[in-house]
Amino acid sequence: MARKEEDKVYAHYFLGVTVLLIIFGVWALWREVVSLRPWKTYQKQYYNIEHTALEKELQEVQAELKKPQTQAKYAELERLLKEAKQKLNSSEVQAEYNKLGDELKKVEAELSKIKSKT
Repeated sequence: MARKEEDKVYAHYFLGVTVLLIIFGVWALWREVVSLRPWKTYQKQYYNIEHTALEKELQEVQAELKKPQTQAKYAELERLLKEAKQKLNSSEVQAEYNKLGDELKKVEAELSKIKSKT
């Protein structure tokens, strides 16, 4: 006598499909991470070489910055920058800046008139 549809047990089918999904999932992950990317080891080696080279360059630059000639040049540049800022903030330069700004506004207004006519 045939069993009713409600009495049938499908647990072994679900178990089989679940095991297959797990096996294929692990296989796909392994292929993605290990077998499909053989250049990964070369990439890691390159990054390590690049990191070492950059650390060496950093040490060289830091040593260069500690030299007295570099410190003197840096101090001179800071002094020049301070002078330039003071000169920029002087009333003469500010007056010239404002004058040129006004001229620019006039020219832009004239240009917009010409563009509107054409």
